[in-house]
Amino acid sequence: MDAEMALELTYHLSGIVVMMFLLLVVNTLRKEKEDVIKSRIFIRYGRFKSSFYIASIGAVVFLIGNLAGLYDHSAFHWMHAVGEIVFNSCLAVFVGLLYYILKSKKKRRG
Repeated sequence: MDAEMALELTYHLSGIVVMMFLLLVVNTLRKEKEDVIKSRIFIRYGRFKSSFYIASIGAVVFLIGNLAGLYDHSAFHWMHAVGEIVFNSCLAVFVGLLYYILKSKKKRRG
C-alpha cells in the first residue's frame, strides 16, 4: 500500500464516519416528532422540513459513494459527487435547524 492509496482510504473512511454520525443526528431529531415537527420552528420555518429530508438523502448517497470508493475508486464516482453537492447545499439549513431546536428547548427549560 503506497501513501496515495492510504490517503484515499482514510478519506473514504472519514466520509463514512461523518455520514453515519449525521444520519444518527437526523434519526434522533426525526424521532422527537412531538417536540420538533409540532413546534413553532417547523410552523415558522416550514422549508427546513424538506431540506432536512433532502440532506439525509444526500448523506445516504454520499455514504454509498464512499462505500463504493472503498471497493473501487472509479465506481459510483458520480454518485459520490452528487451526494456531496446535495449534502453540502443542505448542511447550512441542517445546522440552522439544529440551532433553533436547541435554542427553543433552552427557552422552555429556563
